[in-house]
Amino acid sequence: MQPNKREEFTQNKASKSPQVVKAAHYGTVKYRDYISFEEILSQITPIVSNEPKTYGVIRHWTNYGQDFGFISYRIETNKH
Repeated sequence: MQPNKREEFTQNKASKSPQVVKAAHYGTVKYRDYISFEEILSQITPIVSNEPKTYGVIRHWTNYGQDFGFISYRIETNKH
């Protein structure tokens, strides 16, 4: 009797485990200057919307959406 596809995959995978590669060490990285997250946000134009937007629909400099990055959602409330 021949093994089914799942058994065949499991057998092949178990026999072909990848080799363990030792991680590289690049030493200590020292930085001189930095900018805070709040400073970065103050330098960009906010996108104002009544509902959350996904990254793909936000228009950037080239008039296209973007596939990666971060979105900082903020909400203003009326405090009584």
